[in-house]
Amino acid sequence: MKRPSLMRNDVSMVQSWHIKLDGSMRKLQATLADVEKDLKALTSKKKKIITFINKYQEKLSKSQENITIIEGEIYTIEANYVLSNDEVERLAKLEGAVEKRCQEIISFKLFP
Repeated sequence: MKRPSLMRNDVSMVQSWHIKLDGSMRKLQATLADVEKDLKALTSKKKKIITFINKYQEKLSKSQENITIIEGEIYTIEANYVLSNDEVERLAKLEGAVEKRCQEIISFKLFP
């Protein structure tokens, strides 16, 4: 059987470990709470970014649709009407502008 003085030392050591462990647990709980708060903030930001990307993709899709419509109209005009040199020149400028815009849309990077 252990002597009382050794038992007191053991009890004292266990109490010391308990105090240290309790302090460590409090720190871990505080850190966990901070991490959970940060996670909520990041999740909210992620949702906002996804919403923004989806809206922008819709806009790009509509722009591409409009370009396709304009290209079809230009083709119809060229195929069905006799145009003056001036009209051919203006139509060529319009085609160039439409093609340039189409390339801008295709090459656009949301996050460079």
